Amino acid sequence: MKSVNKIYMIVFSIVFLVFGTPANSQELVSGAFYVDKELGADSNDGRAIGEGGSGPWRTIQHAAQTISAGQTVYIREGIYTEPEPIEGSTKYWGIRPANDGAAGDRIRFLAYPGERPVIDMEMKAPCIVLYGRKHIEVSGFELRSCVQAGVWVMSGSGRDNSDIFISNNLIHRIDGGSGQNVAAVRMDDVGNSKIQDNIMHNIKVAGVDNGNAAGVLSYGMYEVTITNNEIHDAYSGIFHKMPDRQGRKGGVFQRNLIHDTTIAFYFNTNETWPEQGIHFNTEIRNNVVYAVDAFLYDNTHQSVGQNQGLKVYNNTIDGGNFGIRGFADVEIYNNIFFKINGIATVYQSEVFTSSVRRAPSIAYTDHNIFYPGFSGALGVYSGNEVKVGSLSEWQSVGYGGTPFTLNVDAPGPDQHSMEINPLFVDQNARNYRLDSASPAAGSGKNGGYMGAYTQEVKQIGPRTSIKTDEVASPKAPELTIE
Repeated sequence: MKSVNKIYMIVFSIVFLVFGTPANSQELVSGAFYVDKELGADSNDGRAIGEGGSGPWRTIQHAAQTISAGQTVYIREGIYTEPEPIEGSTKYWGIRPANDGAAGDRIRFLAYPGERPVIDMEMKAPCIVLYGRKHIEVSGFELRSCVQAGVWVMSGSGRDNSDIFISNNLIHRIDGGSGQNVAAVRMDDVGNSKIQDNIMHNIKVAGVDNGNAAGVLSYGMYEVTITNNEIHDAYSGIFHKMPDRQGRKGGVFQRNLIHDTTIAFYFNTNETWPEQGIHFNTEIRNNVVYAVDAFLYDNTHQSVGQNQGLKVYNNTIDGGNFGIRGFADVEIYNNIFFKINGIATVYQSEVFTSSVRRAPSIAYTDHNIFYPGFSGALGVYSGNEVKVGSLSEWQSVGYGGTPFTLNVDAPGPDQHSMEINPLFVDQNARNYRLDSASPAAGSGKNGGYMGAYTQEVKQIGPRTSIKTDEVASPKAPELTIE
């Protein structure tokens, strides 16, 4: 049989990653590794021939078992289906990196500039599993037909997960069995990480819409920034199902575009978690949310410890409910509530008698726009419910813990808030930027803007087009076949 030698020469140039953020260009790293399904072989060393190597690998899994701290692998265009267990395991966990990076030296799995490699597990495994891993980057892929997660940062290894960077991916067609937790990105027992500029959609459980399906779903997540993503066609956008057991800050959820979900932001816990294991100081800011039943669903009242410190500011919400049930010391400001049913606190009388039931409280709410009007309720289901039907009535409803759960300072809540049309550029077209005549400009706290779009924040959702190849590709590799 005639032998075929494939000479693989990478020509290096400064290029923009097709999935990269507009502000960042990336020079192809000298000494990087390469995976090419069509031209590679796992018996190669993964290096470019132009740098003295023997050529690219064929599988991402081989790269994942090989590279170490500070090393980068570029994945060439193609469809990669690699669900089988790694050596020494029986787990169908898809691509499963074997090593950690180091602080300042992540292991980087990147799409080759100008290309969009596809990891398709054909519903046989998660696409990528990070099991007790640190300092890993995954960027530029289409992840589809994955079981339970596109990227699953998994607990149970006995090792910490930290410094995980997941960016510029298109993650969709994610499903799992009945009763399983399913997400585009699962973040379990992980901290100091970032999820940014991804599109996540079509997340189901057993093929149907289900409360355990989310764009991002987490157990024990802390200090995680979730920014500039678009999430739709899932039950929840971000589902922080259980807090960090040590009560560290949950994270910052900002500049996301969430739509066509049942719930945008969903918080949960229960009495099995330790007293210090609370949702703490999470920030929800500068998000655009529309076509949802609930902007925020707070199910944290069943808890040994008191969940606290939630900050909700500079969001634009078009429709849905906003209820606080277990968080104390909640701050709400600079939001535009458009066609939303107002603000409510929810508790039952058992919060006064049970050691594992917690009441909510609002510490500050002001500088918000409510349009076309305001309605609110304090103490829903308590037997002492107080309802208001207008902003003026709300402003004089009380302060300082009277009515119960309203802990704002005198003279009362939302003294600088308005019932007025915020004047979006085109709400019907889902353009929620502010018209030049908008009353939201300059009327916020400390003279800032109300709503998601401010003088500093111009882009909500992914900062590049993940769906199209709009960025110039580098010169193609030279290929000689003898």
